Amino acid sequence: MIRKRIHKDFDAVIVINRAGAPIDISEYEVLSVKIQGRNTISDIQEWEIKDGKIFLHVSRELIKRDGEHCFVVEYRKADPQLEDGYWNFQDNSPSFMIVKRTEDEDDDNLTISIDLTEVIRGERGYSAYEAAVQNGYVGGEDEWIASLKGEQGIQGIQGVQGERGLQGEMGLQGVQGEKGDKGADGITPQISFSINENNELIYTVIT
Repeated sequence: MIRKRIHKDFDAVIVINRAGAPIDISEYEVLSVKIQGRNTISDIQEWEIKDGKIFLHVSRELIKRDGEHCFVVEYRKADPQLEDGYWNFQDNSPSFMIVKRTEDEDDDNLTISIDLTEVIRGERGYSAYEAAVQNGYVGGEDEWIASLKGEQGIQGIQGVQGERGLQGEMGLQGVQGEKGDKGADGITPQISFSINENNELIYTVIT
């Protein structure tokens, strides 16, 4: 493990390898370079890209304590087919040691290779909408989502009639209604009987 002394500036070069070969980092947009230790992480402000590599200067103020450290590189590559327009990456370098004594440190120059050959990391895949665009869909995402709604299905078969429920309990007897008004007196008819000359009974009603 490479060793650098605490409280001392040093320079470093970061090379990112993918599939056994170095990538040209100038083809990417580097967002940040950090140095990370135990419970500490600091942004490195002094860095530049040259010959497809990242050259940086680590000032003594960024190293808070001794122990294992590594570099963290965040970068991205544009892809207009993606929803946010970028492939995003974050890679950590192999660890190096920050030591306290001068006699324990290595040469001032430090070259770190981030080898992704042994790291199986899937890149961000297309969303369903992005895949549809890749296959020829033309339109906005909201329109595409609306297009996923299918037509209304046919009405289902009527279900079997349920069993007759149990008879409910008898309700309480209602309150007795008020007594109605007395009706008007009726008319008593006058009835008379007689026998005619043909010996027939004749009755007459007079109202």
